[in-house]
Amino acid sequence: MADDTLETAVKGARIDLLGLVLKTGSLMVVTLGLYSFWARTRLRRWLWSSVRPGGMPLEYTGQPLEKLIGFFVAAVLLVFYVGLVMMLILFASLNLTGDTTPGFIAALALILPLYFIAQYRGRRYLVNHTSWRGLTFSMEPGAFGYMWRAFLYYGLAIASLGLLLPLATFRLRKFMVDRTWFGDQPFFQSGRFTMLYAAYLPFLVFGLATIGLPAAASFNGTPGNLGWLFITVPGMVFGWIYYRVASFRMLMSETLYSGGTELEIHPRTGKIIKIHLLGNLIIFLILSILVPILVAMLFAIFGALGASLPSQDILTEEFSLGALFNLPEWIILASTILIYFSFFVLRAQFKHVFVTFPMLRHAAETLLVHDASVIAATRRGADHHMADADGLAGFFDFGGGI
Repeated sequence: MADDTLETAVKGARIDLLGLVLKTGSLMVVTLGLYSFWARTRLRRWLWSSVRPGGMPLEYTGQPLEKLIGFFVAAVLLVFYVGLVMMLILFASLNLTGDTTPGFIAALALILPLYFIAQYRGRRYLVNHTSWRGLTFSMEPGAFGYMWRAFLYYGLAIASLGLLLPLATFRLRKFMVDRTWFGDQPFFQSGRFTMLYAAYLPFLVFGLATIGLPAAASFNGTPGNLGWLFITVPGMVFGWIYYRVASFRMLMSETLYSGGTELEIHPRTGKIIKIHLLGNLIIFLILSILVPILVAMLFAIFGALGASLPSQDILTEEFSLGALFNLPEWIILASTILIYFSFFVLRAQFKHVFVTFPMLRHAAETLLVHDASVIAATRRGADHHMADADGLAGFFDFGGGI
């Protein structure tokens, strides 16, 4: 290992992360989600500090109140956008065509700009609130530029039947990277989109086979044999996962800092798949035990308060399960809401422990920073603070973890 190459270590035990997510998850349930802004902040601080390039931990500087403000800003925007604009489109479609289908399609298409804007802003917020070695990362504004480029490049990908998807991947990644700074020095995305085709080929072949074979059979008027779907569909899924992992590895390895420092990373597709499968299996087993216990506890607690059971005790053996349906409606409704909410909160929290953190650890431990001597000359750069955080990204589930 060269003297000016930095390795990345990952510190932190999953048992500590489990304790954190159980504590914050419980507070989220008790506060009906209000604590989620504080929970997300504490989670990010833990995850960021666990990643240590060159032995120095990353630091997350975002604040809970920023996320709360961002949530309300995004909520007002979405209420206006969805509640007014989309309803006007559906109304116009019904009057002009007598059918709401064209209006529904147009309304969904109008959500895409918000999706791409949220994608850029979510990444920008995370970058702008990350520091290392006392210096802050930053990302320039550009959400609207990213949005129209996403429409252009994904439109070309669709028009080319997927052939130009690597172009979209590369150009959108480059748009983000070229606007990212560490201190007073910029990052630069080098390379060409054609380098991604080696990773994209398996998905392209299996995808075209999945779509093209039944289309050809239908065109020829012959009955199709669906047996090949058992090969092409899994192949397409694996091909997509492989493309996501391999393209990330290639693009990261072509990322330059200050014209000299190079990044190198080697996540493995098989390891990523294993983490997802094993992690989700563990989550399923845990929830299959916890949820019935939670259901019993909630009905026992609320049932003990039930005025409709004056002569029966919820905890006695004389109590029948059928008597639960005689509980007041507010008890049944409150229990159902808490069970539903608790399930999704627990599932999301456990995912951080058994999927997110193992993936982060696997990728980070393969990260190398070459020619790191350039970093020593880096000075403090301009701050691009976002007071309203990434509220819009939260609605599209971008900002929950990494």
